[in-house]
Amino acid sequence: MTLPDTFVIIHNPTAGSGRGSRTADAVAAALQNYKSHGDRELNVTTHPTSAPGDAEKIAENAIQNHTGKSSNCANPPICIVACGGDGTVQDIANAIVNTTHSGNAGKTGTASHTNTPRAILGLAPAGRCNDFARALKIPTDSDKIAQILTEGTPRPIDLGCVTTDGVTSGCVTTGGDSPGSVPPGNSPPAQSTHRYFCTIAALGFDAAVSRYVNDMWMPLRGTPAYIYGTLQTLLRYKTPTLKLSGDFGDYEGPVFFAANANTPSYGGAMRIAPEADPTDGNLDICLVTKISRLRALRLLPSVMSATHPSRPQVRMLRTKTLTVTHLDAHLASPTNPDKPIEVWADGEPIATVPVTIRCVPGAIKIMLP
Repeated sequence: MTLPDTFVIIHNPTAGSGRGSRTADAVAAALQNYKSHGDRELNVTTHPTSAPGDAEKIAENAIQNHTGKSSNCANPPICIVACGGDGTVQDIANAIVNTTHSGNAGKTGTASHTNTPRAILGLAPAGRCNDFARALKIPTDSDKIAQILTEGTPRPIDLGCVTTDGVTSGCVTTGGDSPGSVPPGNSPPAQSTHRYFCTIAALGFDAAVSRYVNDMWMPLRGTPAYIYGTLQTLLRYKTPTLKLSGDFGDYEGPVFFAANANTPSYGGAMRIAPEADPTDGNLDICLVTKISRLRALRLLPSVMSATHPSRPQVRMLRTKTLTVTHLDAHLASPTNPDKPIEVWADGEPIATVPVTIRCVPGAIKIMLP
């Protein structure tokens, strides 16, 4: 396959307390060093983001403006390098799949592509958690990242897709900005009918904690913020009654949380679906039904050690497609009856129940070791 010779590094300056900018500069320098010693002519640019949705817009523009001309081979793809956390990766993944495959994805229901796609995703992990990059064994060293970008292999990787209108075919976003860091109390934008995600789409308690931390006005960040958010959310959380339908059949009843996993972990250290594989064409679901507050607190340490699947309150399921609908009398969130139940993925709010969540096999090509 033709390797890319154009690299657009999109970095979030706020990711990892400034690590995004430092990593972007270091990777760009390493690519320039490769350029001066190699036989390929490389075009390397860096682009900082300044607002939610910028990464997606920059990536879309870069792909659309890419001429694909090279002195060595015909029509090499462009490599869009996501330098930040999982939220930045999600933005750029959506831009690549949208821009590259929007012409046929809506017809086939999958993100089919040719052997030489117009755009390939590159990863330069620089966020707080970097769960997607960790699952794909991407290092954090800038020289090693540059080596993968220039000498690695583009491989097809699955993505998850959340659809809020109940239609699963296509799974291509309909446009609009990424939700990003939304203002306190706001719901995900209504125009995001379809949204791809890279790691895990969670609903229920996990999503309620993410919302609390997002809205919280306190000098806490990272793990301390999530521990505090977990305790505060647990005090007021009411388990909703939902219907889940997938390859495993139907489940109707209380859902404390349901984590729908393309990759094993989220939050950096929480291996919620230890067997999840982003190349197997399936989603692994960790479902916790009715559970007391005390048992929920006892469950959390076992998630950190990935021993929770053996707990009686936990069900591990596998499916290609999952539909989630309400059985409650009203569409209310577990912590606020005036809001719908949110779905969070890659650290971002992307949809509200009812939803369809599915795996899109080989949706995107990524430069891997």
